[in-house]
Amino acid sequence: MMSSSETTIDAIRLALGMYQSRAEIANSNIANASLPGALALRADFSQYQVMLDAAVEGRSDGLRQAIAHVREPDIRPLETPLNLDAQVSELVGVGVGFQSLTEALNRQFGLMRLAVVGRN
Repeated sequence: MMSSSETTIDAIRLALGMYQSRAEIANSNIANASLPGALALRADFSQYQVMLDAAVEGRSDGLRQAIAHVREPDIRPLETPLNLDAQVSELVGVGVGFQSLTEALNRQFGLMRLAVVGRN
């Protein structure tokens, strides 16, 4: 069974992987924005829900399984034409998400350090 700190760190790893995939897709969409008729691509991470549910139920392999496959999302074109402003906004949102997750990870490591070293 995974400890709560391991679960937290693995959940953050999964989210960081998802954000990385979203950033790569947004970069690709931005690069293709000038092509006539280009459709925006979007990653679908819904297949990880079963794995995440398994992790919540205490089956530790669920979260690790999701992390192992996070770099392989289903990528689908949207039905709407590519919108450059929407893709730039997506990339900015990914940056904010990375920053928030990094701060959460730093807090988690700080708590672990405090537990090991104690307060001085």
